[in-house]
Amino acid sequence: ASFQIDACDLTYEVVSEFFKDLEKTTVQKTRNHYRESLKAIIEHCVDQKWIKPDHGLACLLKPRKANSRPPKALPPRILRELLKKASPDVLPCVAIMAFTGCRTSEIVKKEYDEKGKEILIHLNWGNVFNVAHKSDIEFSAHLTKTSRRRLAPFPPALNAWLAPYRGMTGPVWKGTQSAFEKEYSRLRKKIGIATREFENCMRDSYISYQM
Repeated sequence: ASFQIDACDLTYEVVSEFFKDLEKTTVQKTRNHYRESLKAIIEHCVDQKWIKPDHGLACLLKPRKANSRPPKALPPRILRELLKKASPDVLPCVAIMAFTGCRTSEIVKKEYDEKGKEILIHLNWGNVFNVAHKSDIEFSAHLTKTSRRRLAPFPPALNAWLAPYRGMTGPVWKGTQSAFEKEYSRLRKKIGIATREFENCMRDSYISYQM
């Protein structure tokens, strides 16, 4: 989706401009993930003889030093405000992120099939209220960052917040990934935690309090 050109036209200038654009919206750690992905794609193109081995792009694909930010743990009163002000549609998503430490991409994730068609992968209620694992929430391999199925403990507090949703079926969030991100962003702005340093605040909070 980023490079609407033939593989043989992936020049130094094109790739360099791509990463310059990313600097406006992403942190270094994220850009390093893009470098890793793009490196794998280019190596595949070389194997297929679509790009010459001496393509000269290697220097652009080396990971850069990323200064990690200290984790930001939300005070309980802020989390309480988030849950109180969340709409009925987004509340279960917020509660699941808060009490399991899952990523936003484990609620709903956008991917592309072999033909380039966009597909959405959702966390389903069947994985939340799981008959086989009553005390856990199941995150399927399609959702997790490591592409491995993961079980997260289902604490009593989360059970209480999700009690009104018992018996529901289908996706926990029914819309698109961008719709969820916009709704979640609006909610955070209401509470005053919309800055980038709080980007992973739910996951950071969960892990910090667990420790």
